[in-house]
Amino acid sequence: MIQVITAKEVDLIEVIKLADIIWPKTFEAILSKEQIKYMMKMMYDLKKLKHQFHNEGHVFLIVKEGSKSLGFCVYQLDCQEKGKTKIHKIYLLPEAQGKGLGKKLIHEVIVNARKNDSNLIYLNVNINNTKAIVAYKAMGFEETKREVIDIGNGFVMDDIVMEMNLKKSSLENK
Repeated sequence: MIQVITAKEVDLIEVIKLADIIWPKTFEAILSKEQIKYMMKMMYDLKKLKHQFHNEGHVFLIVKEGSKSLGFCVYQLDCQEKGKTKIHKIYLLPEAQGKGLGKKLIHEVIVNARKNDSNLIYLNVNINNTKAIVAYKAMGFEETKREVIDIGNGFVMDDIVMEMNLKKSSLENK
């Protein structure tokens, strides 16, 4: 049975384990090995995740089938301004992709965003991650801008910002 759980602090280790498997496979054709290694260290350090969990209002979701974790999502209500929810991370194991699990995770974000009176969900996606861009568009996200973010060490994130208007979205009914 598939379920989406809200992670506790102890589950952050599971998020790191999933990222260790998912990230290299997801980005091997898009980013250099050096950038992947740098970003993994930057984004999936346990101390940093704990800080996000306790101090930045990041909510961690894990999608599971039985006891097996298949992926995760991290979102933040009222990110940058009231009424905007940001999906910071959403990743699935390669064998779990294409089965509607990303949609389940985003549905959970929508439910919680609406409870918080958010009217917009947004995320960043690498400009070359065509598979993810197509999936987000199919769920009702629209490209709103492009941005290049300097992340240090000579690396950048070349991203598309995509938004979903919750007043127009019917994803939670699908």
